[in-house]
Amino acid sequence: SVVLAEDDTKKLFIPAGFAHGFYTLGEENYLIIKLSALHEDACSQTFAWDDEEVAIDWPFLNKTVEPILSPDDRDKPLLSEIAVSSLPKYK
Repeated sequence: SVVLAEDDTKKLFIPAGFAHGFYTLGEENYLIIKLSALHEDACSQTFAWDDEEVAIDWPFLNKTVEPILSPDDRDKPLLSEIAVSSLPKYK
């Protein structure tokens, strides 16, 4: 994991096709994304943020309080439930 804060100049590169996620600690946040191509929903796939098999250790997350999720991130399947044939293809 990487912590990005407003008082530093860190940037994070995520290659095309690489699963990634983020959460914020503040109430008002800005995220600026530079894409290598126009975004197409058909080229995106989302899996459950709390998938136990993936076992992401979300730092700072209070395990007793459910996070506030965007509508696009709610009720997603486990990674193991996603058919490989349905995953987007990257060149």
